[in-house]
Amino acid sequence: MTYVGRNGAVVGLAVVTSAGADAPSEEAVRALDNWAALLRTRRLVSAGVAPLCAGAVRAREEVDAVLSGTAGPVAVVGGLPVDALVAARWRARGVVSVAVAEQVPPGAVAVIGPAGATPEVRAGLAGRGVTVVDATCGKVADLHAQIRAFVAGGEAVLVAGRSTDAVTPGLTAQAAPGQVKVLENLEHAMAVPVPDPARVAVVIAPGRPVEDAEVITETVRARFGHVLPQNPASYCHAADDRAHTLQRLAHSCDTVLIAGLLDEPEAQEALRVVEEAGAPARLIHSPEDIRPEWLRHTAAIGVTATSTTDPALLTRILHALSGAGPTAVTTQHTTTGGRVASVPRLAFGRRPRRGTRRARRTNRRIRPA
Repeated sequence: MTYVGRNGAVVGLAVVTSAGADAPSEEAVRALDNWAALLRTRRLVSAGVAPLCAGAVRAREEVDAVLSGTAGPVAVVGGLPVDALVAARWRARGVVSVAVAEQVPPGAVAVIGPAGATPEVRAGLAGRGVTVVDATCGKVADLHAQIRAFVAGGEAVLVAGRSTDAVTPGLTAQAAPGQVKVLENLEHAMAVPVPDPARVAVVIAPGRPVEDAEVITETVRARFGHVLPQNPASYCHAADDRAHTLQRLAHSCDTVLIAGLLDEPEAQEALRVVEEAGAPARLIHSPEDIRPEWLRHTAAIGVTATSTTDPALLTRILHALSGAGPTAVTTQHTTTGGRVASVPRLAFGRRPRRGTRRARRTNRRIRPA
């Protein structure tokens, strides 16, 4: 089954039978017929969102920088999501992932991952005398500082997050046990006990979609009447960007292929988001997993990958799909940016100093009509 592309190249699919066969088997003919039924023009839409957030990218760069400057072992504390290719390269260079300070090999360089580390782990690293490179995500470090400030002011801190996320131990360990509690859903938000309902602070864990978590934080506000909130400039929007990109993929495609492992939470979350947005989703870990019945009557196919997937796999999948007819590959992505709004001083009631030409001009310019 072939077609001639715009550049004159012949592209298509073939069924190979065993050597010496007098004629193609019925199974081979049926397979070719199944794939031939898919031959048509088609859009392939790739999710343009980066599989790793900015904090994870920076931590990965820190590990690579350490590897280029040391011959000793390197230990990543707290974990760092990387694709299989990078993981294999790091293992060959002696990089190990550890959870506690005691697991760091003697003489190693310890790189604290983007999720940060608990004060106990940091103290343990200091006691072992190892070299420490702190690659904690800036958003995570900022939230650690805010939680400590809330606790110092006598507030009970409620975190909209997930207990299983890598970032959670570092958040809850910023205070004595029980002072920082994780809210995983609305039921937790409605039932969580606090020592003083008038002294409550609420924050959103990095990695939790802000739009989903705000349902929980607003429930806390409504329940207690007044809370001390996290500074919104420290929100992490990476999860929202990925969810919005997957939703756009689902809305614009007839089916979505997700390259990842069946048992990884990120892949299951991608499946959930796409299916809730209304498109069929299939989880694959090689082009050979693609079935022709998935692609019948599809004018557009979405393709995305998890953070642990080899980036080359996405290219292989797109190349395989191009064998079923002329294709155009496009990219969709959603990116959340932020800035601090500049507010005129007089908005806070401060009057300009009189007696100068500049001050008088300023006063006339802002005088209400």
